[in-house]
Amino acid sequence: DLVFDTLAAGNTTVSLPTGSGQTQQWNANQLTNVRGAASTETASGASTSMDWTLGTSGAWATGAVTIKPVHSAVTCVTADDVQTVGFSHTTGTGSNRLMLVGVSWNSDSTAVPSSGATFTPDGGSAVALTKVIERQRSGQNRYAAIYSYLPPTPSQAGTVAVNFNDTVSAGIVVGVTNFAGVDQTTPIAATNGADSNTSSISVAVPTADSNELVFDTVFRGGNAPVPFLVVDSNQTSGWNMHMSNTRGAASTAQ
Repeated sequence: DLVFDTLAAGNTTVSLPTGSGQTQQWNANQLTNVRGAASTETASGASTSMDWTLGTSGAWATGAVTIKPVHSAVTCVTADDVQTVGFSHTTGTGSNRLMLVGVSWNSDSTAVPSSGATFTPDGGSAVALTKVIERQRSGQNRYAAIYSYLPPTPSQAGTVAVNFNDTVSAGIVVGVTNFAGVDQTTPIAATNGADSNTSSISVAVPTADSNELVFDTVFRGGNAPVPFLVVDSNQTSGWNMHMSNTRGAASTAQ
């Protein structure tokens, strides 16, 4: 969650305390009688304290709210021994929309990268999605990828299709989720990928400020059924499913 607060104070200066985790949004005065300020901070623990320092003692009032990131309508499917995975999905509502598709797959002994993804609205023509990132496990044919669609028509029923260069023989997991309130000029600020053969999974993505939401998609291989992935406590799980020798999962964090 993100915490937002606003402050009203008298004829004085206000500032954020040294070392505060808050990000100032505005800090302005009207004539000599009122100063207004606001900030945001990523929630932590059972409660989050929003603090300000006044230049002089005086009357003040403040209010704060918690905000949950806007994402909804998660759809997830599994498939095996196919070259295309297609399934129904309805785009989201709200303004400044973004749709993200996460793909995890295992092509066993043959390298089979993804060749593209589309969204076809019911009764309309296919729209090509943008490949944001595709990561292959070094020396193995295990993959994770993310595709984006900006901006989708609101509440539009249709079909998501993910295509591969050849038949994928050891499991595919595909999920899609809708977001609102996304910067339409720079919806994807940064990307990064990682791969390994360890018991824990981690990838670090640069974030400019606490307003950014991070979305990840992960592949885990193994003997069927591939063991469940446990999401970290500061992340919100999107999906966590398996098919054949593939487990695919996704999460968000802010």
